[in-house]
Amino acid sequence: MNRKVIISIIFLLVCIASPLNASEIINGTYIGWKKIGDLSPHDKSEVWYHEHKLTIKGGAATISASPRTIKNGKLFYSASDGGFFKYEGKIIFGANQPEIVIKVVDCDYCGKPVGGWKEKKYPITIEDEVSFIFNSVRYMLQKSE
Repeated sequence: MNRKVIISIIFLLVCIASPLNASEIINGTYIGWKKIGDLSPHDKSEVWYHEHKLTIKGGAATISASPRTIKNGKLFYSASDGGFFKYEGKIIFGANQPEIVIKVVDCDYCGKPVGGWKEKKYPITIEDEVSFIFNSVRYMLQKSE
């Protein structure tokens, strides 16, 4: 076979076999749930989470994290326990795996570290057209923009 044909076939196979890339992260609102520590040590039937509302627009990312508890199959909202975090960051559309660079910019009902919060970088694992994972949280598209 011709060398150009072989290279073209290899390129085509690599493109077909590659997972979705970062450019396929849809602008919109996503929801994710991150388990947090035991805030009710006296009540073992409660499980605590932060509900993450992630908004992506043009590569910019913001997360509002609100504490929730599940007890006996019912969802409850917290007025202050667990803290209300706000994150801001951006998605980096690199050649390999996409990444998100994000940091806490505000928090109600939580301690603030001396010197402020540090920026963190996480790889993004795209599952399909409407969901991806980073920092052990699965985000599912709720509304596209």
